[in-house]
Amino acid sequence: MEAMRESWTDDRLDYLNHKVDDGFKHVDERFGQFEKHVEERFGHFEKRVDERFDDVNRRFKETDRRLDEGFKQVNENFKQVNENFKRVDERLAHMESRVDHLSKSFLDLGKSIDFSTRALIATLVIGFLTIVVARL
Repeated sequence: MEAMRESWTDDRLDYLNHKVDDGFKHVDERFGQFEKHVEERFGHFEKRVDERFDDVNRRFKETDRRLDEGFKQVNENFKQVNENFKRVDERLAHMESRVDHLSKSFLDLGKSIDFSTRALIATLVIGFLTIVVARL
């Protein structure tokens, strides 16, 4: 092994040092190219991701806007339904008072008819008795 050490001259060490430096420069250049390539790819990828997120945000905003419009329309429909129910309630209250009035009128009429019927029967009985007595 010592024979090998003796054969390493300064020129040979300088040459080796130069070759190693050249090799590292070459590796550095390759890493630089690779780094540049990776940055370009990630830049492109990042741009595509940003575009897609922008598209998703746009779609969410559009969906949100449409939902807001839909809810406004539903609220308007509920207001109209509520107004219709109020009118129906008013009509039912009016009809209920009229039904109460008609019911009272029918009861009064029933009482009148009952009295009139008795009076008619009494008149018929008296008339029949008068005819019978007159024939005797």
